[in-house]
Amino acid sequence: MLRNITVLIAAHNEQGCIGNTIDFVLAQTRAPDKLVVMADNCSDRTAIVAMEHGASIMCSVANTGKKAGALNQALARLLPPLQPSDLVLCMDADIELAPDFIERAVAHFDARDELGAVSANQAIIPERRLMVAMQVLEYERDRRYVGRKQGRRGCMAGGGSVFAVGALRAAEAAYGSVYMPGDMTEDWTLTWAIKHQGYKCIKPQDCKLSTTSVGRWRALYRQRQRWAHGYIES
Repeated sequence: MLRNITVLIAAHNEQGCIGNTIDFVLAQTRAPDKLVVMADNCSDRTAIVAMEHGASIMCSVANTGKKAGALNQALARLLPPLQPSDLVLCMDADIELAPDFIERAVAHFDARDELGAVSANQAIIPERRLMVAMQVLEYERDRRYVGRKQGRRGCMAGGGSVFAVGALRAAEAAYGSVYMPGDMTEDWTLTWAIKHQGYKCIKPQDCKLSTTSVGRWRALYRQRQRWAHGYIES
């Protein structure tokens, strides 16, 4: 099946890493048909760097809904011309995709008509620091757990997940928007929303990406506090 594939990268003041992320997207064995960076309330050169690396740019307008609000603004413009079987990869701006990530994700959609989303299995880019090593082990433990469950457990990760356009439209029709603005963990909420519309979501072992670690203990604490709040909220 021929599918249009759109990559949407949410970015807030990411001038230091957005170029590298775009380079990994453009080097995919299955190139996307469109690559868009949503520059959300940026005060740095994120948009300029993204354009220099070959991405199209959207800028959020009066967004107060954090990442979810910015993605909703972008999807409101991107989804209407697409077919239900087309795919949208929503990802963060500090990601290194495995070279065949998109190709493998598409293969899973081609094999299973009921799929609404395919999530990446995330790894942490290693460094010789204790707190980074702890995060590397944590993410690897999660990857192995999901593998034992044949990919049927876990969140459709905000770091990188591919969605069927039909599933995104179904979630929007049911809940009023694709992502829930203001949610602490908008990716978990969307995962449940898609499942509630009858779609399957999987996290296969062959869809991989790497992301940067949280580099400070205080920031790591804030991240985990936000995640815990978001899990309960979802």
